Amino acid sequence: MRGLTNSRSGGGSNLNLLDNWDFTNPVNQRGKTSYSTGSNIANYKYTIDKWQLMNGSIRVNEKSIRFTTSNDIAVSEIYQQLEPLLFDNIRGKTVTFSIMINNKLYYCTDSIPLTGSVYTSQSEITGSNGGKFFLDLTYDSTGSSAIYAMFRLFSTARNSYVDIQAVKLEIGSASTLKNDALGVSYAEELRKCQRYYQRFNNTLNTQHNTLGIAEIHTNNKAYLPLNLVVPMRKKPVILFNNVAVQTCKDNVVCGVTSILNYDDYIKEAGIMKVELSSDTGFNSTENSVGLVNFSTGGYIELSADL
Repeated sequence: MRGLTNSRSGGGSNLNLLDNWDFTNPVNQRGKTSYSTGSNIANYKYTIDKWQLMNGSIRVNEKSIRFTTSNDIAVSEIYQQLEPLLFDNIRGKTVTFSIMINNKLYYCTDSIPLTGSVYTSQSEITGSNGGKFFLDLTYDSTGSSAIYAMFRLFSTARNSYVDIQAVKLEIGSASTLKNDALGVSYAEELRKCQRYYQRFNNTLNTQHNTLGIAEIHTNNKAYLPLNLVVPMRKKPVILFNNVAVQTCKDNVVCGVTSILNYDDYIKEAGIMKVELSSDTGFNSTENSVGLVNFSTGGYIELSADL
């Protein structure tokens, strides 16, 4: 096992197995400039796309993200978990996980077993106030099925931070992250991230912004076809806020109180029909249509995250 150290590689570059790796211009579909969470395991939360946080905070800066630890003794961590489809790409191979902090490159390298587990970390990244941060590669597999493969930066220091510019996971024993151009991969990374998460919202921040046309079948049920930006990796979970249906028949606005997956997700086409319900009813007893609008701050989130 090679420890965490400064890396010097040649002029080539390997494929980055992580999504949303360039933090100089990260994909951030949730749209917040900062994220924070507590130390309870139930408080793991997604921040910028594909990256989860526990017991600390993340701030999106102009050319980096700032990962700050909490003020307690619990571990603070930011990590990305690999999709099961990628497990076979690293099983039985040597991989390198690297990170760029303040233009300095650090990495850890280890061999991933066909079965069993591996855990690699070293404590050579120093953050603010002298806090020590650990770069960590964790892989656990039994038999032919992998349980998880997780790549994270964590720390037990209090109130310490690091400014991260980029990360990379690659096959091989050396880091090639310094050979990758930063700030140019946003469109490609966005498409990758939208397989896991998509957000429809009121981008105009006006009182109403139309998402689409729903078919009203009964007084309290309507069906809306969602044309996804890209096909998602599985049928997503739906979260929403401030969504309403404006009936075309009599121009009545009815607040939506639930949104459910109505039918099987058509992965190839990227189309999903959802069922809208309203406790107050859609003021319609016959088949009609209505405009699905967002009120101020409204959104529909589709999550197929790991």
